[in-house]
Amino acid sequence: MNNRYQAGESQGAFQPGSHDRVLRNKLGVTTPEDMAELELMLLQKLYEAVLADVSPSEALTLAHLKTWHRRWLGNVYEWAGQERSVNMNKGGFHFAVAAQIPRLLTLFERDCLARFTPCHRLEREDLIEAIAVPHVEFILIHPFREGNGRLSRLLADVMAVQAGQGPLDYSAWDAGKIGYFTAIQAGVAGDYTPMRHYVELALWTWTSGLQRASVTCLNLLLPARSLRSIRAMLCPVSMAVELATARMIACLSSGLDRRADVAGMVVLADFMGLILPQRCRQSALTRRVGSRRFRLQGKRE
Repeated sequence: MNNRYQAGESQGAFQPGSHDRVLRNKLGVTTPEDMAELELMLLQKLYEAVLADVSPSEALTLAHLKTWHRRWLGNVYEWAGQERSVNMNKGGFHFAVAAQIPRLLTLFERDCLARFTPCHRLEREDLIEAIAVPHVEFILIHPFREGNGRLSRLLADVMAVQAGQGPLDYSAWDAGKIGYFTAIQAGVAGDYTPMRHYVELALWTWTSGLQRASVTCLNLLLPARSLRSIRAMLCPVSMAVELATARMIACLSSGLDRRADVAGMVVLADFMGLILPQRCRQSALTRRVGSRRFRLQGKRE
C-alpha cells in the first residue's frame, strides 16, 4: 500500500471503494482528486471567516486550532477537531507518538501560543521568530489526522495579520519542499534558523511605490464593485491561486485598515496575469456540489 501517510486503524480507516487512497468520510468521496478539491473549497470558506475576524490583541489558544479544524472538516470527517489517535510518518520521518499528543499540545500552548501571541506589537525580526517556532513545533506534533500543514499555515497567516502584515506567500515553500521539510526536521534539535529563513521569504514586503499604486488601485476598485464582485473577478487558475484569492477576499472583508496590503496583493496578482475576466466559467467542483454529489451534512458551526 503506497500512501502519503501510513497509519493504523480507527482514524486511519479508508473509504470503501477508494482503493485505500481516501480516508473514511461522511460524504462517500472515493477519489483523492475530489477530496482535495472539496477540502480546498472548505478551506477557502474557513479562511474567509477566520481572517475577517482576526483580533490584533487576542491571544491564540488550542481551542482556536481545534475549532478551526472542526469548522473546516467537520462536515467531512467524524474526527475533525479531535486529537490524532494513530501514529503517523511521512517519508520515513515519524511525527509525535499519538499517546504523547495531549502532553505536547499542553506544552505547545504554553511555550508557543501563549509566548508569541498576540503579535500586534512585534517588529519584523520578532514576528519571523514568532511564526517560525510555533510552525515547526506544530508540524512536529502533527496533532490532527489530516490537514496539519494547511492548518499550520492558517495559524501563521493569522499571526501575520495580527502584526499588520498580509497573509504569507508560500510559493518559496512549495517550490523547495525538500528544503522546507529539512527545516522542519531541524526543529527536533531545537534549531529554528532554517525555518526563520523560510518565514522571512514568505512575509509580504511591499516597496513604497507598489504600496502607493496598490492604494490607488483599491480606491478605484472598491466604489465600483462589491466584495462579491471582487470574488467573481478573482477566478482562480490553480489550487495555489484559489487559496491566495481566499486570503485576499478575507482581508478585504476585515476592513479598509489593511487595504494597502490587500491592494498590493491584487496589483501583484494582476502583474502575474492571474486575474481573469469577471464572467469566468463555473468550476467543475461547484457544479458537482450543485448537483449534490458532495452534499454537506450536519449543522454548520
